[in-house]
Amino acid sequence: AAITVGLAGVLLFQGALVAALFAAEHRPTLAGDQRLFFYGDAWRAQDEAIAWLATAAPPDAVVATSTPFRVYLSTGLRAVFPPLEADPAEADRLLASVPADYLVVDDLRFIHIAITGRYAEPVVRAFPDRWTLVYGTAGTGARVYRRTR
Repeated sequence: AAITVGLAGVLLFQGALVAALFAAEHRPTLAGDQRLFFYGDAWRAQDEAIAWLATAAPPDAVVATSTPFRVYLSTGLRAVFPPLEADPAEADRLLASVPADYLVVDDLRFIHIAITGRYAEPVVRAFPDRWTLVYGTAGTGARVYRRTR
């Protein structure tokens, strides 16, 4: 009886946890959207930045972003990961060698810590004369920077 009650308690707890996560993170999807179950505000901001790129960037532009697959599938623009280089000067040199025209800095939780915050954002901070903010607000949400030639 104790095992049955314990198992029922665990199942009820898991069900309540899934319901709470669903209520907090799920956003309705529209026909044709690429939204997933966990589609929070950071992903929404990322998709809005990608939609902006689709209309503002020339068709031959190269975008450095932590979500190159989404940029390419949504816009047809060539997209790459930012270089995983801790030295901002070397990372900027590598971005120029691609050549990346745009750099997307996002607030996606797991990606921001591993890629954007560690490798892409320091380039923008180190070389503000080379990267101009063209979409978004500095420090919040997804931001798009264009390389100044």
